[in-house]
Amino acid sequence: MQKRHYSIFRPSRWGLLLLLLSLSGCGGIRPSPDVRISEEAGHLFSTISRINEEVTSIKGIGKLVLRSGPSPGSFRFAWAAMPPGRIRIELMDPAGRPAGTLARDGTWTYLRIHQDNRLFRRRSLDRQISKWLGVPVKTAHLVALVSGRVPLQEHDTVDVIEANEGGAVLVLRRRQTIVQRIEMNSDGQTVARIDMFDTMGKPTVHIEYAKRRQTDQGRLPPWLDIASGGGDSIRIQFLRFRENVPIDPAIFMLEDKRRASL
Repeated sequence: MQKRHYSIFRPSRWGLLLLLLSLSGCGGIRPSPDVRISEEAGHLFSTISRINEEVTSIKGIGKLVLRSGPSPGSFRFAWAAMPPGRIRIELMDPAGRPAGTLARDGTWTYLRIHQDNRLFRRRSLDRQISKWLGVPVKTAHLVALVSGRVPLQEHDTVDVIEANEGGAVLVLRRRQTIVQRIEMNSDGQTVARIDMFDTMGKPTVHIEYAKRRQTDQGRLPPWLDIASGGGDSIRIQFLRFRENVPIDPAIFMLEDKRRASL
């Protein structure tokens, strides 16, 4: 059997391609069965649980708009995912040709540079991803977002309050410290905004969803913005996608040129 060789990954040389690595990883964190939750919050949380369980696969094309980081601009990409842990991204150059392929098979994250066909493999790239994106968002949370799921921080208490515009707000705490706020739309079925906090209760990431129109179809909004507490931000636009479609699991492993394509 021929021995496979992997290149040593040096993130500083591949800044643009690292941007899309943020979409690899696993799905949102599940709440513990020991979470203390009020009855009203329980009803809303059951809606979120349903949203997070409905999708088994998703694929489509989109645009990543970078407003900060070392390489601001707009880039088209195609993606396929099978939550909670499998995803593949095809980053395209301005001419529409593949520039890099990013994938995760549930354990390993892969990056292939098409120009010289070099292959890299690592388990985690969270720090490098945050640096190049300019927003300190977790890989798992980004995967949940592009899969139509609601990312969840680890928590032990859930309360509900009323927002100014009528939508309920779920407040998640861990050890009495707020770790996440989830603002629902007035319909009680879709999310309007998510605020993430660190272990000290300091705001870290804000996620704002586009307001849905009656003509919008599917679980993904037209776009969502992800911003840091310092004002840096990115926008992910979902141009076209299909849910719960057959996907060849082989596409999530980049070890063979004969692997299936998106």
